[in-house]
Amino acid sequence: MTTDFTATKALFDLPEGVIYLDGNSLGPLPCGIQDRMATVIGKEWGQMLIRGWNQAGWMEMPRRVGDRIARLIGAEPGSVVTGDTLSIKVY
Repeated sequence: MTTDFTATKALFDLPEGVIYLDGNSLGPLPCGIQDRMATVIGKEWGQMLIRGWNQAGWMEMPRRVGDRIARLIGAEPGSVVTGDTLSIKVY
């Protein structure tokens, strides 16, 4: 198996000539994320307010992300869920 690191690096907004190996704390900024964040902050959070949980799909996001992780680890759909804190995950 070979990996095309040039193609992978192109997915991130990195300064020219930088080799960035720290991905566990503050990984490199993915290309296009600034536009997405502007939508989340301005429209979903700013305009929808608390309705964003339902209208923007925030409530279902832990399951959607969990299903994507499930494919990677060979788990059944619906068997993996993500969360930001232990309290949320236990709930």
